[in-house]
Amino acid sequence: MKSVKLLLAFSFILYACSDEYEIDDIVITNNVASSTVILQERDPSFPLILSKTKTKLKDDMLTRAALSHEEYLGRSFHLENYPYDDEMNLGYPVVDFLKADEKGYITSHSASRSITNYFAFSDYDHYLEKSKVTNTVTSGFKLDLGIFSFGHKKTMTEVFESSLLMNNTQVAGEADIYIQSKLHELQYSSIIRKNIILYYLNDVFKDEIYNTHTSEFYKNYGGFVLKKFITGGRATALYYGEINESYAFESTEKIMNETIDVGIKYKDQLDGDSINLSADLEFGISDNDGNSKEISKKFTSLNYSVQTVGGIPVYPAFPSPKDLFEFKIDLSGWLSSLSDPSNHALIRIYDEGLVPISDLVLEENVADRINFCIEGKELRELCEPEICIYDPEKMLRAEGEPPTRIFVYLHTRNNEYILLESMPYENSLQHTSAIYCLQMKYAKIFKSRIVTTTKKPVSDFYYESPSWGLAKEGEMVFTFPYIVYDYRGAKIEDCKVYKAVDGTIYLLDTEKKNGYSIYSDYLLDTYAIRDYVNALPTVDINVESLFDYKILAL
Repeated sequence: MKSVKLLLAFSFILYACSDEYEIDDIVITNNVASSTVILQERDPSFPLILSKTKTKLKDDMLTRAALSHEEYLGRSFHLENYPYDDEMNLGYPVVDFLKADEKGYITSHSASRSITNYFAFSDYDHYLEKSKVTNTVTSGFKLDLGIFSFGHKKTMTEVFESSLLMNNTQVAGEADIYIQSKLHELQYSSIIRKNIILYYLNDVFKDEIYNTHTSEFYKNYGGFVLKKFITGGRATALYYGEINESYAFESTEKIMNETIDVGIKYKDQLDGDSINLSADLEFGISDNDGNSKEISKKFTSLNYSVQTVGGIPVYPAFPSPKDLFEFKIDLSGWLSSLSDPSNHALIRIYDEGLVPISDLVLEENVADRINFCIEGKELRELCEPEICIYDPEKMLRAEGEPPTRIFVYLHTRNNEYILLESMPYENSLQHTSAIYCLQMKYAKIFKSRIVTTTKKPVSDFYYESPSWGLAKEGEMVFTFPYIVYDYRGAKIEDCKVYKAVDGTIYLLDTEKKNGYSIYSDYLLDTYAIRDYVNALPTVDINVESLFDYKILAL
């Protein structure tokens, strides 16, 4: 009788292993406890190399001064130094400038005019709204707009050396005077974007984005690419004041706006088609300026600081703030120095003048990691890749029903979990056979470590959700984690190999239109799949058809 049971069990395992199982939309609840068992150790004959750049990233701060303004186009851009329209935020080449220029994607033309713009804000939501700084990013991207206030808060705090906008009597403001000269643009469209990704990305950029940790890449490159900006000269004044409580009934922002207007002695004067660079330009309020006495009564304090960009270096950085009613700043000499084009600098990023770097990568998970860094979130270190069989046999669903599936994930070197497949079972016998079948299947493909675990695989994009805020006073409010990006990958056994001209290896399921990219040959050993990939059939495709696939980078 015992031998019959063993025969039936073995027969079931053989039958189960012959079936194909598809990934279904299954929701798994959180684990209460976990355990991990190693089913297969990594084959030591495959070198474990997590990162290996082909070229060394060089600090080009010294060579940047020799660049023409046009050559700023296609370079990376940080949002660190405020105002953001600053060459100090310029990074490394992303787009190959010479190739883009040969294709006629680079243009420059006159944009000669002067613009005066100012606004007041009593909180940072109003700052984002009134500064229109978020308009600089190409539309259509879902990014946390709060990132644009980080650098501004830092600069305001450094200049005024205090915590800002903590109560309803505090108000801040900004005034910008732009003396525009030229507009420089990298032409960009859906077609040009594809051409850039396939043919015109800088080689060092590609090496860095695919071979280094994303946090390190982001630190070096920032999160954006510069595609449209204006050169000339700019004077920026930052204001911070305390409103007299006697005037608390008035709008603090309205009071600040009126004050900034009185405190700027400059009109947009044009001499024919040219800007009148001999005009007077002055900041500050004296007793002779309009209703200055009435304005001064509304503030218990009002300080300001001015920075100039381009022209002679009068105020290259914001100096210690001065009392607006007691100290005037004359910039007429600075204004006249802008008659020399060699003094011009990047002064303004045009609307939609920044493209997120994530828009210039083909792979979904690489784009997600970059956006994750842009929003200020942390990524874990690179790790040893492995196959993770998520076995929730002893975990219960919220309603008390036992789980009926086992899930297989590829745990990537970037700490992502890519769901490869799932297998159903109905009882303990089927459960045992399912684990065995999955282990045998993936041992043929991956010579990396294979583990089974009852711990739910957690990607970097996994965090606590905010409380719903529905609990009554004294009751506990529960939060729960969820996966922001849920990756479902191609089955490698269904893939064919396509090798691009730049050496990138693509594993493509040509029927389901999904697959993987392997930028460097050494990663075949990192994932311990070299032997299996070398045995896969090859496919010849039009490289532009890669945009029809959902591709994940390994």
